[in-house]
Amino acid sequence: MCKITLIRHGQASFGAKNYDVLSDLGKLQAAAVGEYFAKSGLQFDDILHGELSRQLETAQIIAKGMQHQHPLTLNSGLNEFDSENLVKHYLPIVAKTSVELETVINGKENWFFNNQHFEFVFKALINAWQTDASCPFESWQTFHQRVVGFFNEMTSRYVASDKIAVVTSGGLITLALQLIMQIDQGRFADINLTINNTSLTDLRLLPATPGEEENNSDQRVSAQLLCFNNISPLIVQNDRRLITRK
Repeated sequence: MCKITLIRHGQASFGAKNYDVLSDLGKLQAAAVGEYFAKSGLQFDDILHGELSRQLETAQIIAKGMQHQHPLTLNSGLNEFDSENLVKHYLPIVAKTSVELETVINGKENWFFNNQHFEFVFKALINAWQTDASCPFESWQTFHQRVVGFFNEMTSRYVASDKIAVVTSGGLITLALQLIMQIDQGRFADINLTINNTSLTDLRLLPATPGEEENNSDQRVSAQLLCFNNISPLIVQNDRRLITRK
C-alpha cells in the first residue's frame, strides 16, 4: 500500500495570544524540510494538511522548497485535538484533584512556561479528557475515531505506488503510533511530549485482512511503522535552535 510521511507542523507561537501562527523559527524549520526533500530528490504524489494555519503554512513552505507541482489538499481529519478547550475546560477541574496540581496551576510562576510544570499539568489534562464520557467538545473517543477514519480514507483513496506527505500535529501523530503499535492510551501524553516540530514519521499502509475492516474500523490503523520522529532535515542544518518541541 501507499507510503505516508507524517510531518508535524513547525514551531507555532507558543504562549502568544494566537498560538496558531508559525514563529520565525517555525518557518525556518519548514524550509529546512523542503530543502531536505529537494536535495534527496523526493517527490510526493500529494501533500495534505489540516485546517489549522500552522499546518497550512508549514505545508506551503515545504511544497515551495521542494518545488511540488500540484495543489495542496485540505483534509479536516488532520486537525489537532482541541487543546484550547482542553485547557479552558479541564484546568480548574484538575487543579482540585491534588495539592501538587493546585500549587503548580495557581502558583506565581506561570506553569505554561516551565517545562517541568507544563508536562505535569499537560498529563493531568490529557488524563481528564480521556476519561470524561461527557466531554463538551471533541471527546477522546471522537478524536480516536476521526484519526482511524482518516487512515481508512487514505487506504481507499491511494494506490500502492503513491507517496503522500501529511502535515498535521503532534496529537494525530501520537495516536497513529499508538494505534499501529497497540500502545496503551495512557502513554499518549508521554509520547506526545517527545515529538519534535517538523519531525518525520514514515508509515506504509497495509491492506486490511478479511473481516478486519468491519470489526476494527474504529479501533486500529493497519500500517507498518518505518520511522518515528526523524529530525534529519533539522540536524543537517547544524543549528540547534531548530530542534524544538513547542
